[in-house]
Amino acid sequence: MSRRTVLAAALGLALAAPAVDAPALAISKVVGFGDSITRGKFDEQNRGGYPGRLSNQLNRRGLEDVEVVNAGVDGELTGGGVFRIDAVLNSAGGDVYIIMEGTNDVNLVLDGFISLETVAFNLRQMGNKVRDRGKEVIFGTLFPRRFDARQDRSSVFTRELSFEIRDLAVGLGTDVGDVWERFWFDPDLFDDFFYLGGGDLVGHPNGEGYREMARLFADQVAGFDDQAPVVSRWQKSPAGDPIRGQDRITAQVHEFGSTLLRRGTYITLNGREVDTRKTGGKQRLELTYQVKRADLECGGTVGVRTEDNADPPNVRHRVLDSFRVQGVQVIKGDANGDCRVDGQDLLLLARAFGSIAGENRFNRLADFNNDGRIDGEDLATLARNFGRSSA
Repeated sequence: MSRRTVLAAALGLALAAPAVDAPALAISKVVGFGDSITRGKFDEQNRGGYPGRLSNQLNRRGLEDVEVVNAGVDGELTGGGVFRIDAVLNSAGGDVYIIMEGTNDVNLVLDGFISLETVAFNLRQMGNKVRDRGKEVIFGTLFPRRFDARQDRSSVFTRELSFEIRDLAVGLGTDVGDVWERFWFDPDLFDDFFYLGGGDLVGHPNGEGYREMARLFADQVAGFDDQAPVVSRWQKSPAGDPIRGQDRITAQVHEFGSTLLRRGTYITLNGREVDTRKTGGKQRLELTYQVKRADLECGGTVGVRTEDNADPPNVRHRVLDSFRVQGVQVIKGDANGDCRVDGQDLLLLARAFGSIAGENRFNRLADFNNDGRIDGEDLATLARNFGRSSA
């Protein structure tokens, strides 16, 4: 039974029997366990990373006088963490353990020495050791890599390991502080939250980044849920342009903190709900849809809409990618594939302006000259065709 469930049950008992003083389920100590990102390396504000800021964030959420132990070690691999966590459990005690580790293992994965499954197994072992001591576990997904990191500059393996962490957390019934989701989709990630000084070969937060991580983990410890369910993996089969009738779209959705609302979670095409097949449970759903030609216009924009049962519910509609439609001549400037060039296309181009192929903000339908970047030339093309329609 999770800490959140126990807290809810205690509250229910208190409401049902107001004459009896229910014991308070206090949290007195939280342990942050991990590598250099937990320790707070490159924290230019010298406040000890996210653990050094966590007590203050918990106090703001009504959890007063919580001691936070920083058990981060520079350069640690998850294999080392499996052995070290026993000593930390013995010496630090604590009520809640935040485990965020695996960044250093990614380099070994890329070099072929270990697999992502091995890293996930190590993390699961850590979680089991903490739970066996009767303590609560919160896993952290990983902070993205720097654009000039020594390896995994596009964060492909870092992202995949973050998805593995979500899966293992569902299997163990633990919460997740979704660091990956919080930072990867922030358009100001590199300017606002990365340490951009010298000597960083992987990618560490700066002081503001650590502050955001503390806020995120404080919500998890205190039981606040203001995050919508997240899309982990998705694909279109066959991959790439164009999109056709009979193509297959699959997606995986995770939710932590509340439970998934099945009727509010589905695949969209060009912003419209489609009849999505759903399998899975309250924390993870697999979504599947076979495209119909009638779903498509001048372009096919694939998205996933998610919703949980929090009060109020957290809702997100994330556009995943946009594809050209086979046999359709698109007017250059039509960035959303609705067969006309208008203000909606200008907004989409503005959001993607300055991005290049492979970046999160890049929209291939807004790359009107197909040069892999969205810039002034694409804006000029849109302006020339503004107001035109192909339907």
